[in-house]
Amino acid sequence: MPRKDSAHARGVRYARCIFRRFLVEDDHPEIISAFLDSLAGETKFDLICLNGIEQGTPQFQAIEESAKRDRLAIEMTNHPIAIVDLSNGYNSYCQAMSRNFRRTLKRQEQRVSEAGEPALDGVRLNSGIDRLESSIERLYAITEASYKLKGQRLRDDHRGYLGDLARNFAALGMLHLSTLSIGGRDAAVVMGLVERGCYYDVTLAYVELRFRPARI
Repeated sequence: MPRKDSAHARGVRYARCIFRRFLVEDDHPEIISAFLDSLAGETKFDLICLNGIEQGTPQFQAIEESAKRDRLAIEMTNHPIAIVDLSNGYNSYCQAMSRNFRRTLKRQEQRVSEAGEPALDGVRLNSGIDRLESSIERLYAITEASYKLKGQRLRDDHRGYLGDLARNFAALGMLHLSTLSIGGRDAAVVMGLVERGCYYDVTLAYVELRFRPARI
C-alpha cells in the first residue's frame, strides 16, 4: 500500500524469499532509523526496498543518516504506482478510459451474468461489521481455492496476519473487504484499506472459472 507521504518498507531475503511489510506514520521518521539500525545490527540481509519516500523529506534524511552509520549503500530507482482517480465517480472514470478498456469490461460483466446472478457482500468501512468474521473466513476459503494454493490450506501465519489486519482496521472503520459470489458460489475477494479517501489494495484472490472474476 505505498503512498507518497508514508514510508512503506519491505525487507527481502532472496535465498528464502521472505517478505515483511510495515507502515510508518508520516511524522515519525525516527522509526525508520531505528528499524534500519536494528536490522543492520541483528541480521544479514541482501536488500531493503523503501517505497514512496522522496528525496529532501525527513523520512529520506532518516534513511541517509542510518545508511551512513551502518555503512549501507543507497540506490534510487523509479517505482511507478498505478492510481485510479474516482473523485468524479466510477462512470466518469470509465468514460475517460479507452474504448477497448470499456469493451473488455462490458464483455467480462456479460460473462459474469451468464455464469449466474452476481452479488457483492462483505465489510465496507462501517457497514457489514457484523459479518466481519464470516468475511474473513470467506477470504481464506477463496484464497485456498485459487490458483495460488490449489486447495491447500493457507498457512497459519498468513491467516493470522490477514485476520489481524482485517480486525484491527475494521475497528477503525477503514476496512474494505468485499466478496463477489456468482450464482450463490464465492468467486472472488478483494481486501483493502481506506484512509483519507484513498483505497490501498492489500490482497485479492479468485476461483478459476471460464474467466477471471477478479477483473470485474
